[in-house]
Amino acid sequence: MSLDNEPKLPDNPVVDYKEEFRRNRAFLQVALLQRYAERKGFKSGDDVGEEWVNEKQYSEKFAKIINERPDLVFEYTVSPEETLQKVEALLYGTEDLSQAA
Repeated sequence: MSLDNEPKLPDNPVVDYKEEFRRNRAFLQVALLQRYAERKGFKSGDDVGEEWVNEKQYSEKFAKIINERPDLVFEYTVSPEETLQKVEALLYGTEDLSQAA
């Protein structure tokens, strides 16, 4: 049995899970911010950022949620829509963002 056709793997494959986590966390947060802007009808990214981060303190709440539930970041890579809905429910306190407005 020949192994000549087998793919060659690096001797020491290293997966940087911390970097992957940070990247996916950023993607999740950006997706939440975009959905918030769309639902609230913001025209400017600056305006939505100001409200989301400073006025409503959602950025801080998001950080607390992820600290308590880091599994949501990895879940986002598997099922983004379901994960966004879960995080929105935790973040805004309701299933429907229009009710949170």
